[in-house]
Amino acid sequence: MTVVVQALYSGGKQFEAPMRAAANAVLRLLKKKHHDLEVVLVDARFIRDFRRMAQTRKRSDLLKPLHKDGFNVLSFPSGNSFPRMSGIREIGEVFLCPPYIAKHGEDMLFLLIHGILHLKGYDHARKHDRIVMEARERTLYRKVLQFRIPKISLLLPPRER
Repeated sequence: MTVVVQALYSGGKQFEAPMRAAANAVLRLLKKKHHDLEVVLVDARFIRDFRRMAQTRKRSDLLKPLHKDGFNVLSFPSGNSFPRMSGIREIGEVFLCPPYIAKHGEDMLFLLIHGILHLKGYDHARKHDRIVMEARERTLYRKVLQFRIPKISLLLPPRER
């Protein structure tokens, strides 16, 4: 299992280590030991460029989850369902925007879990699906907080630090 966390802006470097540890914990709890995950931390400039790319390519499906001033989390499942020669499967990519998350007082750990669950096929479009997904999110959140992850408080909203 490999979790790659990459900050595409200078302020995001501080989140890389706790984010990697938390993502590893979530994958372990989901019993996905043979899956790779990439977590990308972005800022407003990335959002602007992403929006421009989606508009240029006429990909309204990519624009739908974007709020006027950005997004908190986007998930892109891997298109390749075949295991690689190593037997490792890539689960997909989760994009998080820490500046947007901080501005709105949201919980980055919770949104990481939310993004990973989307990669596993969870959805919240229908009421029943939302109830199931939210219950799974709460359970995973409590369990991840029991892991001794250094600097995990960086991922929590200010009121819970």
